[in-house]
Amino acid sequence: DGGSLACTGDCSAFDASSCYGCGDNVITNGAEVCDGTALGGENCQSQGFDGGSLGCTGDCSGFDTSSCHSCGDSVINGAEVCDGTDLGGLDCQSQGFAGGTLGCTASCSFDYSGCTHSVAASMESKVVSGIGYASWTQVVLENAYMVPVPVCSVQYPGTTNPTVVRMQNIGPSSFEIRLQDVGDGSSSLTPMTVHCVVVEEGAWTMPDGRLIEAQSYTSTVTDRKTSFVGEVQAYVNSYTQPVVLGQVMSYNDVAWSVFWSSSGTRRNPPSATSISTGKHVAEDSETTRADETVGFIVMEAGHGSGYEAGLGSDTVRGYQNNPSGYAYSYANAAFDSSPEVTVVAQAAMDGGDGGWAVVAPPISQSASTLGVLIDEDQIGGQERSHTTEQVAYIVFEFEGSVGGLV
Repeated sequence: DGGSLACTGDCSAFDASSCYGCGDNVITNGAEVCDGTALGGENCQSQGFDGGSLGCTGDCSGFDTSSCHSCGDSVINGAEVCDGTDLGGLDCQSQGFAGGTLGCTASCSFDYSGCTHSVAASMESKVVSGIGYASWTQVVLENAYMVPVPVCSVQYPGTTNPTVVRMQNIGPSSFEIRLQDVGDGSSSLTPMTVHCVVVEEGAWTMPDGRLIEAQSYTSTVTDRKTSFVGEVQAYVNSYTQPVVLGQVMSYNDVAWSVFWSSSGTRRNPPSATSISTGKHVAEDSETTRADETVGFIVMEAGHGSGYEAGLGSDTVRGYQNNPSGYAYSYANAAFDSSPEVTVVAQAAMDGGDGGWAVVAPPISQSASTLGVLIDEDQIGGQERSHTTEQVAYIVFEFEGSVGGLV
């Protein structure tokens, strides 16, 4: 196709060593940009696209980008679930919503902001058994959510290591959880039961008039022994006796952390006028953590039809003090049967080492009493005894959807 033809030294033949031919899969310097499969280390991304397969033109004069693609070209390619107006034939209903207009974000993921629920807001409680330490379990939701805020508590069966619930991949219809041994990360411990409550982010009123809200934010502070500060929040609703539960909702750091809350003063639970929340690592010597998404649910204390929210007295001690747990009597009335779903959270931090609330073994639960206990990590010391703490709780007599929120 080109180059410089010469003559051999003995004038007996042509010297074609400086000639080149397009199509031999060899790039001739100065003459060809590419040649067949020889692309000189270039790809679609280096040419400004998001992905695809880069090629070479037939005359080797330039790259063929016809099989490259970018988010924003209104054609679904590669890992894109949508692109501009190309939604792949899907709509809000196919994503679990009642109706509305499905959109696509600038990063080619679905935009649910134009979708609508079948009710003004969604809330549900769940019990998930057999949650282990080694792998993630998907929790499928009964309702569809715009921005769900799930909060989960592990129920100890009896003897076990200090354990917290980790969470990731929260979406409109599901999220994933697994257990984490905060000491050595063991993945061989016995699976346990996890109790969860999920509320649509926002401020709502329950059918009986009780106020409830759910919020989430990026936590940039990691509290620890000798430094329990928290991050100041603001209520959307007004409360007389707020009950606060929360969850580290992301898995940005493989190292453990757990939710806690206060009034802004370490030893005082959230009050009607002030609330601080955050994540902490107790006595862990590794105190640096990646930023995590923290979610919290606030509900006015009281007993309703099939549920109760409350803040118990300052009487709950540690796992080592009593592995069977400590009893709270339900405030206003007993249930007809032992509630199926129990979600708890330590309120304030009397113990300077740090701790978190867990649901006590099933033998400690009844129609009239709730069993809870506090656990500690064993990183800074093997003991798991703990001074008395207050525990916030929300229980549901039956798991399932809670309708009628407005």
